[in-house]
Amino acid sequence: MGETIRGMVAAHGKLYVRGEQGLYTFKDNGKEPNEWDQAHFSAAPADRPFADFFFDEIHELVNGSTIVNEDRQEICDAIMIMVTEGFLPAYEDLRAIRAFKDNPRVPALNRKKHYDDFVRALWHGYKDLMPKVLCLLGYDVGFLFQRDGNFKAGLEAFDTENRDYLLLDVAEFLPRQRDGWQQEMKMFRNEYLEHRDADVAAQVEKFYEPTWAEKVFVHAWRTAAELIVFLLETRFPPQMSITHRAAERQFPNHPRLYEVYLCDPTQVQRRSFTKIVA
Repeated sequence: MGETIRGMVAAHGKLYVRGEQGLYTFKDNGKEPNEWDQAHFSAAPADRPFADFFFDEIHELVNGSTIVNEDRQEICDAIMIMVTEGFLPAYEDLRAIRAFKDNPRVPALNRKKHYDDFVRALWHGYKDLMPKVLCLLGYDVGFLFQRDGNFKAGLEAFDTENRDYLLLDVAEFLPRQRDGWQQEMKMFRNEYLEHRDADVAAQVEKFYEPTWAEKVFVHAWRTAAELIVFLLETRFPPQMSITHRAAERQFPNHPRLYEVYLCDPTQVQRRSFTKIVA
């Protein structure tokens, strides 16, 4: 590699190493580590909050939970699949959107293709792959992507079953995501790109704007982070919990979205979970 290493994660048979010039993978081929098969996976480093969380912070939090051995590795693998097959490809298209936004010589077809690929990859990471991570934590949020009636019934049942154990107010949080940016992304991807609905086609130009792509990318990965972290918190020892890290407690060279703290175990309700296998 020949560059400063910012972090590394072992997942689904590979070692992912984040450097200044991008993301690299190393695969054990039976030789010495310096001779392992190497590939330059992603050409440029992702934005710091996004990359720091998914290639570093979330794995520290998983390691602090009561989930161990194969179950822990399975969760780390699922997180990395969500990132490398969904969020990171979307980010690469977002980088192209940024690069081309002020270049009038880029043809409209080429410009729009990056938006189309962006929303397909982001929707795949958020709608298809994120729920698989949550199932491994023992929670099924499939109702989040169902029709209104099923969503309301599913949310009510989920909240009733879990509200005593969750720090996150899902009854407030999930409808707010679903009714805002998530509905826009679903409309763009499902009703326009996949089915070419005529009514939707008349209003899609607003989705071909850099500001919309920037907004929806942040919403998608931060929503995934919030759900994973606060559902993971229920798998922590009773004397430990997670909260958002305040700005005054940040370290410039080691920023974190969340922090673990010691709590009164008599004020915490925990229960045993089993992962949900699709």
